[in-house]
Amino acid sequence: MPYILTLAIILIVAAWLRTRLPAWRERRARSAEAAADLRLQVLSRAILGRISRDRSDRVRGAAMDWGHGGGLATLVALDDDTVSLYLNPGGGIIGAGSHANVAEVAGRFREEAARHQSSFKPTNVFSSPPPGAFRFYVLTTSATLASEVVYSADLGDAHSLRPLNDAAQQLITAVLRAPSRRMQYRPPAQASS
Repeated sequence: MPYILTLAIILIVAAWLRTRLPAWRERRARSAEAAADLRLQVLSRAILGRISRDRSDRVRGAAMDWGHGGGLATLVALDDDTVSLYLNPGGGIIGAGSHANVAEVAGRFREEAARHQSSFKPTNVFSSPPPGAFRFYVLTTSATLASEVVYSADLGDAHSLRPLNDAAQQLITAVLRAPSRRMQYRPPAQASS
């Protein structure tokens, strides 16, 4: 009798999961699409025009792409205190820059990125680094500058980008500790006829 009860419970749970799994997959796919879209808006600097009319060619932000086995994490710190962590596939954290400690660490990340901008090259191609690797970006009003791909194993104390990576890791820690808004995909409202 206990085997029949166990089998019945397993079948009920399996049926319940079968009805929930497609919705979960769809939400995850929409979330991944939203994270990828936000990343592209930042790296292409499309978002900069929306947050300021400043036309000087100064550093407006810094970003880091981090390839991992499951996808891509993108850390963003803009000069309007926008700090976000996009996770692809699915989700992320937005709004972390409204916390003073996060804004302070984000400022250090942007400053460190600015120190390295002369060694970065202009780009309009934003391919993901492979798992275990990083790519850093400096965003100015007129250009997106990118570092070469840097592998984690190569980021020893002597590597020139080690201070930038350290600043990025400190910012990720601050973002994860701050009470922030998790990204959720919300489909556009349907027009009513």
